[in-house]
Amino acid sequence: MKNKIKLFFYNNRRWIYCLEYIFYSIILLAIVTYIDSSYSGLTKYVPHIMLSSVELAMTVLSSLVSALLTITTFTFSTILTVFTLYHNSFTPRSVENFLDKKITMKVLGIFIGGFVYCLVSLNFMKSGQDQRLVIAGTIGVIYAIWGAIYFVIFVQNVLSGVNYSKLLENIADKTDKMIDKELEDRDFELLEKAEWTKKEKRIAAAESGYLEIIDIEKIKKIIQDEDIVFTIEVSKGEFITQKQTLGYLSKDSLDDETIEKIQKQFLFTETRISDEDYKVGLRKIAEIAARALSPGINDPNTAIHCTRKLSILLSHLAKVDSNHHYIKTDGKARIYYTSKSFKDVLIEFMHPLFTYGSSDASVVRAIFQGLLIIKLTASDKNKEVVMNLAEDFYQSVADNFKREADLSLFMEIYQEIMTGSKEEKEIAKEEKEEEKEEEK
Repeated sequence: MKNKIKLFFYNNRRWIYCLEYIFYSIILLAIVTYIDSSYSGLTKYVPHIMLSSVELAMTVLSSLVSALLTITTFTFSTILTVFTLYHNSFTPRSVENFLDKKITMKVLGIFIGGFVYCLVSLNFMKSGQDQRLVIAGTIGVIYAIWGAIYFVIFVQNVLSGVNYSKLLENIADKTDKMIDKELEDRDFELLEKAEWTKKEKRIAAAESGYLEIIDIEKIKKIIQDEDIVFTIEVSKGEFITQKQTLGYLSKDSLDDETIEKIQKQFLFTETRISDEDYKVGLRKIAEIAARALSPGINDPNTAIHCTRKLSILLSHLAKVDSNHHYIKTDGKARIYYTSKSFKDVLIEFMHPLFTYGSSDASVVRAIFQGLLIIKLTASDKNKEVVMNLAEDFYQSVADNFKREADLSLFMEIYQEIMTGSKEEKEIAKEEKEEEKEEEK
């Protein structure tokens, strides 16, 4: 239930942000209307400077209604303009990075809420014989000033949002945190392969979509009393079709009702969720790089910057060999989950750069520099993966360049990858010295 609520909030988060401040405005309206009512008698406790006549309050609120409606329309138009800019200049997947910022929908909710407040407040006021002193007009002015401050923040957010460097930085920071969490959850001990390769009972998907949430805690409670091993065969972020295999149980000892409960713990969505899958961020950066290299845009500098960001993120994954998750329950049951290997991730997200950047020597140089960065911190096993990929890429692009000047741009870096760079040797030397000190 917790994950379903989380999924509902994620799918509707933008309107929730907007409706939240409209709701606050309605509460403010109710409080102000009650204070201003003739039978409450609360206006005598309000500072005199906050009070105004009904006529003046109606004049102020009438002006604010028009102003807030105008600025709401302008804000919505600005959001649509930035939406189009992200879609055309970066990648359709990057649009959510702008829309998911709370300030984007928050400012829209503030102005719509202000419009509702002023309009309904006007409806409760009657000019002419009504000699009351009210605070509705003053509160409306304060609300408008508050809205203007948030509009300035929104404009600043838009100006920084259209900067591709800022966008890449935001994507990279979020992805980096998710990679750290992924590595923390992995198990680095030697697993008994014979145990998690027993496949007696298949668990199939009940629906189709992107697998974004696996409720491990709920699965643990369901199977903990059984002496059984549940091996999950799919990874988060994969598109799963109905009846496709999700995993296997080592024994065929669970009834159909229990199997159905397990199936329900795999939650699917129509789109990938960036908060649950670090690969979404990597994919966005790779897509921005590919878009920058397209003939219509032809911006190699953006592609080079994306390559550097992507390489730094992949270098974190390269540090470890294990891609296994081993989860123990309170009972006898065990759960094994295998995420994508470093090799699969590296090939998947470097492939667009290989495909679209193979004809530009400066981009090829950046790709080899990125592979060198990854290799510097990689484990011995993953260094072999990087070297094999670098060799394959070199063989595919070397014939594209006939001039010696073009080849010289990346030839030296390629050789450093294959034979070991000076920096890599220094790092290895430092590690050996640290090991000797620990032995002492």
